[in-house]
Amino acid sequence: MVIACIALLASMLLPALAKAKEKASTIFCMNNLRQLGLAMRLYADEYEELLPMAHGSIPWASVAPEPWTKPLLDYYATTNALRCPKLSQHYNQSPFNYFMGSRAAYAEVTNTASVNFNKIRYPVQYILSGDSNYSQFRGDDADPDNYSQETLFEEASPVHNRSVNVLFADGHSKTCRSFNPSEMTYSYRLPGVDYWLTGP
Repeated sequence: MVIACIALLASMLLPALAKAKEKASTIFCMNNLRQLGLAMRLYADEYEELLPMAHGSIPWASVAPEPWTKPLLDYYATTNALRCPKLSQHYNQSPFNYFMGSRAAYAEVTNTASVNFNKIRYPVQYILSGDSNYSQFRGDDADPDNYSQETLFEEASPVHNRSVNVLFADGHSKTCRSFNPSEMTYSYRLPGVDYWLTGP
């Protein structure tokens, strides 16, 4: 009888514990994004409001071009800030789990380009970074989702209670399940613009 009661209590508590653990992981990941956002802001303050050039999928060891995360290293101090434990675990222990939201910069010149904070008219909506929610993401890749940000919401996240963490250009972060045009944009100049319609 006692064993049956313990088993019943355990079966009731385990789902709640799993949910609490997932929530803690989400908070940890959002703190990483805030730290990355601060690093981006500090870097831009020293480089005429420009972020490092984004080049698509570039391995960490690459020198020319180098991944966008490397010039920021002095500002976030440790590459642990680039790693979400849950995403890393899901995607073959990858050490890099966030993208740079450079879609507007790319659309402006139809080539690799630096995000320019001076051109962002809606910083509270502009998607600056977030979880690399991409099912093909594998290996030691510092920029896995640079120009594929439609995958941010194209499929349900395998972690964070099926949500993704998003960092906006004003520095705030939020957990979301889908693109919300009243709160997000991939465009420098227009609010509510999704990835497919992005222009400068």
